[in-house]
Order: sequence, then structure tokens, then C-alpha cells
Amino acid sequence: TTTKYEKILKAKFPEIKTISLNNGVKVYLIERPETPIVNMSVLFDAGYQTDDLSKAGMTNLMTNLLLKGTTTKSAEQINDETNELGADLFVNNSLEKTSINLVALKDNFKMSANLVGDIIINANFPTSEFDRLKNEQIIGIDQENANPTLLASRILPQLIYDKNNPNSLPSSGSGYEETVEAISREDILQHFQKNLGYKNATIFVVGDITESELKPILENSLANWKAGEKSNKSNVNTQEAKPSKIYF
Repeated sequence: TTTKYEKILKAKFPEIKTISLNNGVKVYLIERPETPIVNMSVLFDAGYQTDDLSKAGMTNLMTNLLLKGTTTKSAEQINDETNELGADLFVNNSLEKTSINLVALKDNFKMSANLVGDIIINANFPTSEFDRLKNEQIIGIDQENANPTLLASRILPQLIYDKNNPNSLPSSGSGYEETVEAISREDILQHFQKNLGYKNATIFVVGDITESELKPILENSLANWKAGEKSNKSNVNTQEAKPSKIYF
């Protein structure tokens, strides 16, 4: 008889196909035709490790602003178009990465990918949304400081890393009140142009789409994507470990 472990060893994993776009961006594709859905993540090697320490919280604020308007669409239009396409569009960031994520119906994937491309290329961070979300982030920092668990997650990185190391920033990525106050809309725009270019990007696609279908869609939707700059993380993970301590 076949044991459960032998069944695991015999499991067949799907083939991962690698596609290179004309700008050099790598696309990793797993074809899953069972359901007419396509999942896509555009992953940037640029989390809040890339924040200027004097303006910590910038990547978090930029990420929250990405869906709030482009040079061609308002936040309301982006939301309406997403709903009309039956798609789900969302953003994430962490210490090391920022991502723009899409779940779309196969029949609407081309138009949904065009919407993602518009955000990646043309996000314009409207002043009214910038002011509102900046204020919300500052209020959120106050709430983190008032919650023992969240407060611990803000303090712990400082106990592990030197203050000049980006890894010492609060693990929520929200920064500090004074550093968020210092962020301008122009800072956000420059941070976006520098870090969310194709030099920092990798694309992952899983779903009901073939390589021959996917490549021309992405080439078209991302045709005007600018290069940006490769993330510089030379000041990260370079310090010696601190002596062990127990904190109460």
C-alpha cells in the first residue's frame, strides 16, 4: 500500500514558465485553466527599508495612495472600473517589498491589466488624498502607541538594530509622527518614480492564461513604464549582532 508520505513525494507540481518582457522584467507564469480566473502580482524590491529615515513611513503612505488616482482616472473611476470588470485590485507593503495585486476574470484580464498599468505608470497622488491619508497615518501611529501589542512591535526592531539601520523602523511601516509630518507630496512622487520602476519589479501570474496570451497583454499595458532605480540596500543587514538581553 502507498503511504501518505509516498503520495506527497509523488505529487506533481505545475510547471513555472519564465517570460522576459522587452524591458527585461521577468514574469513567472503558472497556467491553471481549471477556473477562468487570473491572479497577478507586480512585486517591487522596495519596501520600507528604502525609506529615508528622516521621513520614515513614506513607503506606507505611498502604497496607500497608489489607488487614489492617476493622470487619467480619479480614485472613484478606478474603483468603478474595477467593479465593472469584476476584478479585485489591492496593494501591500512590508519591510522588503511593495506589491500591486490583481484578481481578474479571464475574459476581462486585458482591460484589468491596463488598469494596473495605468496605476504603475501614471499614479499622481492627488493633494486632497495625500493630506487625508497622511493625517490618517499619524492618527494610526497614536493608536499603535496606545495598544500594548502594537507598541511592542514598534519598539522591538529598535532593540535589535542600530537606529541608523532601516530594519529598526516600526514593523508596521507607519514611521513616527514627526517623520510622517515631514513628508511632502513631492517626496511621495519622487519615491514612487525612483522605487516603482521596472528595474525593481518582478511579475507573478497564476491562472487561466497562456504564455502566448499573457506576453502581448503585458507589453501593451506596461509599454510606457519607466526604469526607476535599483534599490540600494547597502546599509541594511550590515551590523554586528547586539548582545542578548531580556526586556521587561
